[in-house]
Amino acid sequence: MQDYALIRTMLNMLIASPGEENYHGAIAASLGPGNLIKTDEVESKKIILTTGTALKIGKKLQKLTDDEFSVMTMPLSSMQCKEEVAQKISNFEEIMILEDHMIDGGFGSWILESLSNRKDLYSKVTIKALDSKICGMVGTQDSLNKEGGIDPIKILESISLS
Repeated sequence: MQDYALIRTMLNMLIASPGEENYHGAIAASLGPGNLIKTDEVESKKIILTTGTALKIGKKLQKLTDDEFSVMTMPLSSMQCKEEVAQKISNFEEIMILEDHMIDGGFGSWILESLSNRKDLYSKVTIKALDSKICGMVGTQDSLNKEGGIDPIKILESISLS
């Protein structure tokens, strides 16, 4: 699983600022498989973890919850970093995986696989993905997201905030 848009943006930033070694090192390090990248300054033990275009939905949801969640992305994953991901997830009280495709075999499933040796963490994870009823439908990503339940308002209605 790779978030090509984020990787492309980061690589463009590297190209645009040659010679800034500390900056380059930070970007290169953040691209490593399994790295959770913060997209905001919100300090919270609750996160929305996403990849790809669902990041936009996560940011909208964050605003609707008055910054109760921090939004993070993980642009790269690999089989070798599953234990590392489980360790990172253990630092949070609540993890909402947000994906703008169906749940089967997606990002959330990979996260749950990463927790296979840490079943105590399963209860911290909620996956919000497209309802399978949209399978075969044609439309824009935004219209399919709304029809399939990946809409910030619908998600907000389905979760309880503390």
